[in-house]
Amino acid sequence: MSYQYFMNSLTETVDGYQMMFSSQAMACNIAYYEEWFHILPEIKCLVLLIKANGNEAVTDDDFVKMQSLIGNCLAYEMSDPDHNVHLSNTKNYMPTLMNF
Repeated sequence: MSYQYFMNSLTETVDGYQMMFSSQAMACNIAYYEEWFHILPEIKCLVLLIKANGNEAVTDDDFVKMQSLIGNCLAYEMSDPDHNVHLSNTKNYMPTLMNF
């Protein structure tokens, strides 16, 4: 996952490749990463869980696991492969959000 995070954080510009995020922020993400599945059952409010289809930022197995651990969860898988579906697929995202 850390390798994918790094590779997905590269963007090509006229000056060459640059990081979309600061290298310091990425290093902190890797150094301080903690397993967080154990806290999901503590969430008591209704949760809208959205996954981008074909994007491995959240694996299919983790998506299913998250759904099983959140007691009150509405899960949707968007057809757009971009992890930021709220930006890349507003046509499908907004109705999902509004229905929620």
